[in-house]
Amino acid sequence: MQKRAQLIGSTLRNRTPDYKAKLVDNLKRTFGDALNSGHIAPVIDSIFPWEEAMSAHQVLQDNANLGKVVLTHESLGER
Repeated sequence: MQKRAQLIGSTLRNRTPDYKAKLVDNLKRTFGDALNSGHIAPVIDSIFPWEEAMSAHQVLQDNANLGKVVLTHESLGER
């Protein structure tokens, strides 16, 4: 199996805003209920206040995270 395993990825940088909107709608339609119920959830590695964005960026640059690195802002509240 190791010889046949594949990891495929893509970026959305070159895609149109319309394509991206349809992709988000499809994601919500497919996984929205499971995400809202907590049945599936993103993996959060660490949370930084936005004032510490440079520290958060360093974590990413060092490849020291196993999941999302999140920036928060006081006016948005903790999520």
